[in-house]
Amino acid sequence: MRNQSLGWWVLLGVAASACGGVPETEAGNVQEGVELARYTTLSDEEQTPTEETPTEETPTTDEGEEPPADDGEAPWWGDGPPPWWGGGDDGENPNPGDGGDGDPPPPPPSPCVQVDLDEYNLFVLGNYTQGHDVQGKVAAGGDISMTYFAVGGSLAQDNTSNVLVAGGNLFVNGGSIYGNAYYGGYTTAGQNVTVHRGTLSQGTPIDFAARFAQLEQVSARLASAPNPTGTTRIEPWGGLFLEGHNAGVNTFNVDASVFGRTNYFSINAPANSRVVINIRGAYARFANFGQSFSGGINQKGVLFNFVDTTKIEATSYGFWGTILAPHADMTFNNGSWDGGIYARSLTGTAEGHVNPLEDFQYCTLISGD
Repeated sequence: MRNQSLGWWVLLGVAASACGGVPETEAGNVQEGVELARYTTLSDEEQTPTEETPTEETPTTDEGEEPPADDGEAPWWGDGPPPWWGGGDDGENPNPGDGGDGDPPPPPPSPCVQVDLDEYNLFVLGNYTQGHDVQGKVAAGGDISMTYFAVGGSLAQDNTSNVLVAGGNLFVNGGSIYGNAYYGGYTTAGQNVTVHRGTLSQGTPIDFAARFAQLEQVSARLASAPNPTGTTRIEPWGGLFLEGHNAGVNTFNVDASVFGRTNYFSINAPANSRVVINIRGAYARFANFGQSFSGGINQKGVLFNFVDTTKIEATSYGFWGTILAPHADMTFNNGSWDGGIYARSLTGTAEGHVNPLEDFQYCTLISGD
């Protein structure tokens, strides 16, 4: 019968070798002063006692030291992690981020989102076609097509960066650009296009995909509050009345289909407050109805947030406020907007006026708070 104690000792040597053990010709001390027993390979004669030796032999190391006595307790690999393990008490892999001891918990998501939509008069991910006059900055990730036009004419004299940016091709004829302009592909700009206070160059200074990912996040966060803080009243004759009293942010939920049958639109909110109109529905239409403000609110405090709308049509209408529609293609003719348009694309002759949305922070409770 083989020596069971000897077999345990050989197994310890194999385990030590697998874990980077110290060879028998090297010192037996390892890091932090932990003694690692030497190990040797024993011949069959040494491993098997003879008939003349009725008692089991006790194996020894090269220095003659006896291995630890087999007291019946399970070795470290039989119960729990080894003593040098750097992970948690449960023996999980202690790689960074896997929950090992010492890893700080991830920070909780911020309950607030910063809304900064004041830089561009028009910003679209795709194409801008049939363009006319836009008093502020214009940027499109695709092609831009404008005829008998002006861009940036109402900007401050020193506000000349990225006044007109086409990520694709720039088709312009008979107009003026008041600041630096860029195109990613090619341009048809000739002698009948004048660039004031800047230059026309090939280049793409804007990461449109990254910016639109941010816009989608902002739109979703603005719509995340379960209950609006303002009141909405819809009259049978076509009146739409929004009323809010918060000095900070007033939120409203309106179905997109409501605007298609609206004849009069009114917003009542305090001066210097913000009005966020969360609009849901695949299609929205705005045509031939008037709008009024009361309570002190103005165009710089109103945001139309089209949460999931994919198509917007407007004609003979004036938007007083900024439009955030990151999923929508928009057609807009015979009208104007006072603020900004942030959409997937824009087609039409509507004019853009500089009344940018004033920056604000919107905060909601995180689920579970």
